[in-house]
Amino acid sequence: MKRLNSRSIWLFFLSYLIRLGIVPVGFGLYLISLLPNNSKELNNAFYSAILVSIFANIILWVLVSLLWAWLTQRFFRYALKDNYFQKEIGVLYKKSITIPYENIQNIEIDRRILPRLLGLSEIRIDTASVHTQSEGRLPGLREEEAEQLKEELLRRAHRAKTEK
Repeated sequence: MKRLNSRSIWLFFLSYLIRLGIVPVGFGLYLISLLPNNSKELNNAFYSAILVSIFANIILWVLVSLLWAWLTQRFFRYALKDNYFQKEIGVLYKKSITIPYENIQNIEIDRRILPRLLGLSEIRIDTASVHTQSEGRLPGLREEEAEQLKEELLRRAHRAKTEK
């Protein structure tokens, strides 16, 4: 099975940084709310403890986001089998998605700003399912690889539909 491009780590990292940001921001606001109104009562040690807590929280937030992005990229795999496209995702909870070629309705290549800056593209394989999200989403492919994969999937889908 193939893996996504190693630069896709940065796409996952920014995504997790934003998603996981609720925790450190909420914790920082909570710490700030602990400060009493009368600042004369506070000493430097208390301010230092609050600042160290906030900075440690931010560093932990960034490190956890980076680690989770690396693990996500490492365990994100896909393959073109004889009769179907297969995708495996998940770090703690593994999920395998199989899309028969005859079920493929459309294939889109999406190049948003950040992936384009990294030289990456996203492929979305649409089927006739009721899911709102694309089942065959591959978010970190090189542009050339995305074009080749699209052509190969379209060729196999056309062949599967004509042989049916």
